[in-house]
Amino acid sequence: MVFDSVHYLRRIERKIMAFDQAAPLQNWELPEAFATLQRLLEARQGKAGKRENVQVLRLLERFELDVLHITI
Repeated sequence: MVFDSVHYLRRIERKIMAFDQAAPLQNWELPEAFATLQRLLEARQGKAGKRENVQVLRLLERFELDVLHITI
């Protein structure tokens, strides 16, 4: 079964503690910068950092990945 990960982000944002176990996000391959951002946000802000990370990921609802992640 193939999930559209972006589609589920709005729901996960409301139930943020489901983020780590959400099946639609399990095999989602994003650039390492997104994982780094997630670790930093969660380390600094805990649950609020998880929610902020999902808000960043929700930018993918409007923008392509290559616009949000530029390799220098």
